[in-house]
Amino acid sequence: MIAMPAWAVARLLHPARAPLASALALALCCQAASAQQAPIAQDETQTDVAGATAATDARARRGEDGIFSLDRMIVTGAGQAQSQFEASYAITSMTAEQIDKLAPLNLASLIGSMPGIYAESTGGEVQNVYRIRGIPDEGSFAVIQEDGISPYPDNNGYFYKTEGLVRPDLMTESVETVRGGPSPIFASNAAAIVNFVTRQGGETPEGAVRTTVGDTGLYRLDGYWSGKLAQDWYLAAGGFVRRNDGYRDVDFPADEGGQFRVNLMHTLDAGKLTFSFKHLDDRNAFYMPIPLYDPRDTSRSLDHLIDRFTGTLSTSALERAEIISSDANGRPQRELRDLSDGRHMKFNHVGANLDLAFDNGWNLSNKFVINRLDMTFDALYSSNAPQDATAYANSRRAAAAAAFPGLASLRYVYTATGAAFDPASTDGLVIQGQYRAMNVRADSVADDLRMTRGFDWGGDTHDITLGLYTAYYARAYDSRYQSYLFEMRQNPRMIDLLGYDAAGNVVGGVTKDGVVIYGADRSQGKAYTSMLAPYIADTWQVTDALRLEGGVRHERYRYRAWAANRATGNLGMADTLADDAARLLTGARTPSALDVGVTNWTAGFNYDLSDKVGVYGRVSRAHRAPSEGANAGNVNIPTAEQFELGSKLNLDTLDVFATAFYTKYDPYNIGTSAVNPVTGAAESKDYRGSVTNPGIELAAVWTPNDWFRFDANVTYNRTEVSDLTEVVDNGAVAIVDVEGNMPNRQPRLYGNLSPTVFFSTGALDWETSLRYAYVGKRYADLENTTELAAYDTLAANILVRSGAWDVQLAVDNLTNTFALTEGNPRTDTISGQGTREPIYGRPIYERNTRLVVTYHF
Repeated sequence: MIAMPAWAVARLLHPARAPLASALALALCCQAASAQQAPIAQDETQTDVAGATAATDARARRGEDGIFSLDRMIVTGAGQAQSQFEASYAITSMTAEQIDKLAPLNLASLIGSMPGIYAESTGGEVQNVYRIRGIPDEGSFAVIQEDGISPYPDNNGYFYKTEGLVRPDLMTESVETVRGGPSPIFASNAAAIVNFVTRQGGETPEGAVRTTVGDTGLYRLDGYWSGKLAQDWYLAAGGFVRRNDGYRDVDFPADEGGQFRVNLMHTLDAGKLTFSFKHLDDRNAFYMPIPLYDPRDTSRSLDHLIDRFTGTLSTSALERAEIISSDANGRPQRELRDLSDGRHMKFNHVGANLDLAFDNGWNLSNKFVINRLDMTFDALYSSNAPQDATAYANSRRAAAAAAFPGLASLRYVYTATGAAFDPASTDGLVIQGQYRAMNVRADSVADDLRMTRGFDWGGDTHDITLGLYTAYYARAYDSRYQSYLFEMRQNPRMIDLLGYDAAGNVVGGVTKDGVVIYGADRSQGKAYTSMLAPYIADTWQVTDALRLEGGVRHERYRYRAWAANRATGNLGMADTLADDAARLLTGARTPSALDVGVTNWTAGFNYDLSDKVGVYGRVSRAHRAPSEGANAGNVNIPTAEQFELGSKLNLDTLDVFATAFYTKYDPYNIGTSAVNPVTGAAESKDYRGSVTNPGIELAAVWTPNDWFRFDANVTYNRTEVSDLTEVVDNGAVAIVDVEGNMPNRQPRLYGNLSPTVFFSTGALDWETSLRYAYVGKRYADLENTTELAAYDTLAANILVRSGAWDVQLAVDNLTNTFALTEGNPRTDTISGQGTREPIYGRPIYERNTRLVVTYHF
């Protein structure tokens, strides 16, 4: 094989040369196919032997490398480990090596590659959207675990998800994802479980060091080591550090930080005791939607003002933002915030797992964790579409004239310099953005005790699981919103709208220091929750072919909380209108209390027609318990009822897991927080409805020989909304006519297809693959007015191994497709943007490339 010079590779990966990159991947595939097919011209005996060997190699390849393997032992959603073929529910298991080959950009893109899960991975490193079989809850009904227990008992925290507390790295040994099935029995608030299994030390020392560089300014270093420390003591330790300028231009580094973790295991005569520790300190940008077209003439693109692939409204001018808000007693307070700090999570975890096997047949597993999160969150949220500068000034003139005697005119100036701003430089447009600053502390203690045993009863066998999950968790939050006025362009400068008298003297301002409204929103509170959840599950082996399963979990919650009372007033700024509608804390608190219980259950069967073919069915009910701070006045407990019927094939060269499902989700809760385009104040509304979702998901891997593999993950679902109402004053409702519509941002068809070719050249072992991903049409709004067009992307991956070295080149969005994952949720969740095509939205990432070099030892 001819080596390619570095300069040629660089030219090949230039954005203008995407077709060459595609051609390279295809050429490598063709070269490999030719190399593997050459030996066919042999005598018949040799051909038969070669065919048998190829079949054996293909089976080995499928078992070792298939993204979907029916032969792997799994531990998630079961009392005891079982093979994937034995499972009576849909589960996907991926090893660390398979995760590496997929080269996901973040956790959402990893789980979104699996069937039945639609994920939007365009929000950044964390806080993305993922939906399980059409349940439109943005991810709070999916439990993210590490080693079988969640890092925080509530999946959906205050401006964070447990997704942000779990960062895959070289310490990740595998990930197991259960969709539906027994999830409601083995976890709380679970229509699905995503469990990341971490490495443990063993007798043989091993480790790896990995460097990753990318054309987005990405530099990352990963490493781990595991082995024996002393007699009966074993260690695994590792983590990562990373810096990334970002997939979109936020005007400062987007991601910076890392994590370190340790697993220390002590083996006992009848089991093992494992201690775990993890420290995460990472800050991440939150990518927001951007304006794409001029709202005055939606045929006019704004590409010359803001790049639709990489542009953002984020600006380094807010790295020293002065936030003025009320203190706890309503008095003005000032603080400096830094937009570049992003979502800054400092998370510490300590855990202990005890596993014992007793002589009487009982097995004990106890997982205990203590966690603490300290988070600051600084983000500039998209508000309204761009506004005509003249029209906006005219809309504020009456209020300015009333407040500032002698006012003769309103003019725009740049906040930083005081120089005049000419709206003509931005096509006559200005735009608002809302700075959201908050501090959150969350503490939790949780314990999951589980006892399992197999029994013989009447000639049948039963595997019984008895469990008790307990948790105490507390959260404190303090948030401040402040809305700004900007010129309409990428990484904009702040502007002010000032009032002048006839002599040209400033008499007051509609804005001040670029701020449209101080105290656009203000909240503060604390919540304390304790819960107790006993559960029982039974697997009844009726015959060699038939197995019945069932389980029940009852959860009791005790919520206690307080929230600061709020009022609308001003912050004492006589020279501006920007503080006239500030949200103030009054110094009083409103306590809340709620005690509630929910019961989850599941029942299913598995029937193996042979050791190659099986069918299964399942029905389950899961509840999404109220979030922290719930009280009797706002308690709302969504329920997901899931029905599943599936089949599985475990053939020599083909594995298939196909599941038909039906989900009913009720009530469907929607909360919107819009920004008033004139005042810049936040305005909230609440809606209730229900969702049904029939569908089918398919996962398959085909390995016809030892040099080719084809993976497929496809989901089709027909999600529909019904009975939607707006909850207004005094509990009254107003009907919203969206009957039979699709929930916002939910496609009917999505999935991915991936061919992989394996070949060798001398001492080098190669894998080349393409990955085609498709996302069907969606809507930005529930009225299905503004359409998010279907799109497809192509990714390429080249991996070469030589001894202890791995070198991988991964290219995402090879064809540089432009597409949107959402509109502008601050304004268009219900009624859209007034246009069929979105004029405001969050784009997928443009083509990006990463080079990964790993040394194993």
